[in-house]
Amino acid sequence: MKQYIRGKPHPWGFKIWARTSSSGILCDFDVYQGGDGNRSELGQGADVVLQLAANLPSHQNFKIYADNFFTSVPLVEKLMERGVHYVGIVRPNRLPGYLLKTEKELKGNSRGSFDLRVKTSTNIVAVRWFDNKAVTLLSSYIGPEPVEMVRRWDKKAKEYINIERPAVVQEYNRFMGGIDLLDSLLAMYKYCMKSKRWYMYLFWNSLMMAVVNSWLLYRRDCHLFFLPKASILNRRRFQAEVASALIQVNTAKNEADHHLMHQLQRLIVRLTGIQTGPCADVCKDNFAHWPVKVKKRGRCKDCKKNQTNTQCEKCEVCLCFTDERNCFVAFHN
Repeated sequence: MKQYIRGKPHPWGFKIWARTSSSGILCDFDVYQGGDGNRSELGQGADVVLQLAANLPSHQNFKIYADNFFTSVPLVEKLMERGVHYVGIVRPNRLPGYLLKTEKELKGNSRGSFDLRVKTSTNIVAVRWFDNKAVTLLSSYIGPEPVEMVRRWDKKAKEYINIERPAVVQEYNRFMGGIDLLDSLLAMYKYCMKSKRWYMYLFWNSLMMAVVNSWLLYRRDCHLFFLPKASILNRRRFQAEVASALIQVNTAKNEADHHLMHQLQRLIVRLTGIQTGPCADVCKDNFAHWPVKVKKRGRCKDCKKNQTNTQCEKCEVCLCFTDERNCFVAFHN
């Protein structure tokens, strides 16, 4: 199952095909297990796209964006039969019947020039656009119009110039990149582990994908509810609170958990530079929260005004618990 891909930062590893949204949310994935000896007429890249898009409803205006490894004319035609649109960069040798201008001819015109061909039987358009070099795109629903002007740096003139950019290029740049975003998020705050059991790497990677997906959905919902930016947890804090909740929610305090939580809190302080308290899921689980007396008085975590020597045994925060004030109940509800 382990693959070697030349040119990658880590050439040896497991290959995972994935379909994500433009925001990086993982929708479906499949672990590549090597070839089975049977070659499809469409090719490996097209088979992967069709497999990952199999559960998309037909004729619901879904759009797929992919790079040149997957793109081919037969794939676009196959998706059009299901009413699924496609935009992707395509290799020049995969365009039979599309006689586009060469890169040399486009370079001779001007920077920003482009050429297009449309297959009338299927309405599939191929556009070749020259920026620093020529790039060819294949689309089943959008062409070069409307053309817009974009700024580019000219090395010879040493100034910014305006060049034309087809609409299909803008569409591709706008929605492509969800896979790269997911990979970058998975690489951040990743626990470095080593194991001789190959399946452990896939297991931990699946857990990390679940955490990243949860954080992206959480952030999307926060924006939908117009929550202030300061109240939205960043990735590190979110991941730490998930870990705290998995350890402490609906559990009573014991020495093993107590030692593990102290290690986790020290790690959070080292990574974020801020002292964190118990997460809301732990505070409000209504399980094994007992008031205890401590020698050292501290500021109440709830009212933040009074000093008290009463502490929650599980949350380890000071809370008022007197005849006049019962912050202990208010904090846990």
